[in-house]
Amino acid sequence: MSDDGDLSAGTLSFVDRFEAVLQDGEYEVLVGHRVANIAPRPPPDKKTAADPDIFDETFVSRQHVTVKGSRFTLPPDMISARFPPLESTGEYEAVLPHLVFRRATLPWERSPSADGANDGTPWLALLVFHGSDVRTGQPLPWEARTARAGELLASEAGVVSYPDLGFEGDESADDPCLLIDIPAALWQRVAPRADDLRWLAHGRETGTAPVRFSVVVANRLPHADQRCTAHLVSVEGLREMLPGGSRQPTDGVVRLISLASWSFTSHDPKQTFIARVKALAVGPLQLPLAALATSAASSAATAPAGHLTNDPASDSDAQVDRALSVGYTAKNHHTRAGDRTVSWYRGPLLPYRKSGDAATFTPLIDLGRPVHTADALLRYDATTGIFDVSYAAAWQLGRLLMLQNTSVATALAQWKHDNLLQVAVGYERLVLGSRLDSILDLKAMAESAGGDVETLHRAGASELLGKLEVSGPPAPTTSDAAVPRVQFQHPQAAQHLTEAFNSPAMWRESGSSGPLPETVALWLRRLRLLHGIPATYLIAGIDARGSLPPESLRVFEVDWNWIDALVEGAFSIGRSSPAAAAHDSANHGVFHDPSHDPSDGASDAATPGLQQVPFTLSGCLLHSVVAADWPTLEIRAFDGAGNPLAMARPVERLTPQILFCLFVGELGQIELREPAEGLHFGFEAEDAGPLGRRFKKPLRSLDATTARAARAVPFHDESERVVDIDQLARDIGVALDSKQGYSNAQFALEMVEGVQAVRFAAEEKSR
Repeated sequence: MSDDGDLSAGTLSFVDRFEAVLQDGEYEVLVGHRVANIAPRPPPDKKTAADPDIFDETFVSRQHVTVKGSRFTLPPDMISARFPPLESTGEYEAVLPHLVFRRATLPWERSPSADGANDGTPWLALLVFHGSDVRTGQPLPWEARTARAGELLASEAGVVSYPDLGFEGDESADDPCLLIDIPAALWQRVAPRADDLRWLAHGRETGTAPVRFSVVVANRLPHADQRCTAHLVSVEGLREMLPGGSRQPTDGVVRLISLASWSFTSHDPKQTFIARVKALAVGPLQLPLAALATSAASSAATAPAGHLTNDPASDSDAQVDRALSVGYTAKNHHTRAGDRTVSWYRGPLLPYRKSGDAATFTPLIDLGRPVHTADALLRYDATTGIFDVSYAAAWQLGRLLMLQNTSVATALAQWKHDNLLQVAVGYERLVLGSRLDSILDLKAMAESAGGDVETLHRAGASELLGKLEVSGPPAPTTSDAAVPRVQFQHPQAAQHLTEAFNSPAMWRESGSSGPLPETVALWLRRLRLLHGIPATYLIAGIDARGSLPPESLRVFEVDWNWIDALVEGAFSIGRSSPAAAAHDSANHGVFHDPSHDPSDGASDAATPGLQQVPFTLSGCLLHSVVAADWPTLEIRAFDGAGNPLAMARPVERLTPQILFCLFVGELGQIELREPAEGLHFGFEAEDAGPLGRRFKKPLRSLDATTARAARAVPFHDESERVVDIDQLARDIGVALDSKQGYSNAQFALEMVEGVQAVRFAAEEKSR
């Protein structure tokens, strides 16, 4: 095995195998505890009754333990990747199918030997079946059926199965499994030999904090223009029944456990990864234009960000094209009055990009005046009679998302209530203390309320106290009637207090608001990066007529005004009074400044002032079967100079075929790359020979100086396309002239085909 040292990001290390600490099976744990009297012992003739007795005894505890891994079934999430992809069509005749497992030790947890001896040979084999393996009209023997494990033990005429299978631990004959019955003749033609088997599994490590995978590779090439099916089968204890073994079956069927299977078709070269990615329609995120005239395009390019202007000289098609060119789509709109109309809507993803030297940001929302309803953000174009509901919808969505998360909404509302209560009590005690300072400890009373006397005075308490009419003690009297020592006269006191609490300036100057709860701050940070936004709000349409049609890659830039409206709606929870509105006005800087570090989990320290230029967020949306067929597809972004851009958040899979990516910076290039763990075994195809195409394997030169001749691929049966893996491995070993031996990790390195990648240049779009 290789060392466990850290790997550089983007690198991949090949490993012979990852060994489990304990192999599957039954174990007995013995624990011994010796107790002895070690005090000095007198000679026997001098021992008295007071001397301790000699004591030395060992107590033993036995515990039976069963180590149980996958045997009859395999959890679906155990498989990280497969190649070729499920139900895909492509040029696969020169590649060996494979499976990648998340459990790095899986292929070596059991043994193909009858005695269970583990010599590093995997207990799993990947069998590939072609449609031509059976005659037309005959049932396919590799179609799996649901059964019980007990069928593997039943003596059935003409059926050969696992000869020494026994149940371990809590296993029973009723355990479910999938079985396939392979004709013995077909088994002899397509199954790997025992010598081949050890070369057909290896381990991989990738990443700086190494992530480990295990890989099992098939020994048979797919036939061109045929549908093929691959089965991962257990060969536990079947070493001697493999082709060439002493007990290989000659008739009947071989009954096997199928742990996983999938089908694909080797056919059209246009369906490879490179071909599929190159066929993507790349463009801005906008609806298809009906008739984008030059004049309309020019008008749209000069229009302010987020505004639709009306040009009387433009015809109706140009008006529509201008709206579509900046990302709008028409939506049915039911007004509060019950009217029905059509309004424009645009999500947070803009189809155009800022020019780098003229980027400006004009806030839509005045942070000194909180938005109380979504209707306050409706915009109306009187010349066209059409509403723009984009920011109103964002505000309402933010509020609904906050209410949906009850724990965060409760924490936000409680924080606002506590701040209001703290300041109200602090002012009340400050007023009382200023008039009763001869009998009350002013500072202690203010501090007991959580306030600071000096801070409250700076916030205008002195001015407030001057407005409250408070008289001193009454003159002495001879009356025996009890009189109050202090008499308050406050006809306008409540009004003055209300004015103070409703002043945003008081809240800003007092600094009396406590820190925003961490759960709320984290949730708002994630909301600003569009976590949890429904796809229907992000994308105008995902059909052929929408802004994200199938087999397309769309680029965008984030609209900060839309995000401000979204967060403003979320922050409106608990805003139930003018004082709460004033509190919110003074506290928007806690989360609303877009110039803070945008990465997930970053500190959200308040930085007042929204007028500065925010950081740029840009990204792409991929709608393609590529996203489903390569589930761990890597998407990277670069600026115009080719420098990599950091991801603002992890890639999100909106649907099986739609990926949402967000990066920090102005997008210049996008690269789609096969995942490193998805590297596959493959050969170079040559011109057709008498039995079909011939294949060779070019060898790598690690020192870049030694020329390596390609090796012809040997076959056990060339017509069946069953590769002689052991012979190929030995041929490569001789060619490499390895002085330290040759392992299956080295064989995997030579056999692997490099990942494919396609990079697109994002064209500069006008605003």
